[in-house]
Amino acid sequence: MSAKSKLLATIGAGAVFVGGGVGIAGAVGGKSDDGGNSDDVRATGAAAGKAKAAALKAVGSGRVVSVERESEAGSAWEVEIVRANRTEVEVSLDSAYKAVATEREDDADDDWEADDD
Repeated sequence: MSAKSKLLATIGAGAVFVGGGVGIAGAVGGKSDDGGNSDDVRATGAAAGKAKAAALKAVGSGRVVSVERESEAGSAWEVEIVRANRTEVEVSLDSAYKAVATEREDDADDDWEADDD
């Protein structure tokens, strides 16, 4: 292998290594999707799996779209679930994975206006 080939292989491997590390850091400890105005952090791993299961049990069924560590008092986890009827539900759990609040998220279309005719 020529010196040029070795150099290119080393640069390519380094780029893959750095890119993978950045991806892992984002998945494990990234900020939430609320524009960075919160200390809540997306969660993964076994603890996040417990939070997901507890939230699904609290609302009955649905598809979990996010699990976050919560920073507000009285709540350790925030789990967002989309139900079969497409409503979104936010379940707050304490540190023992017990539901402390369930809130339906209303995402009304702000562009829609009723006619008064």
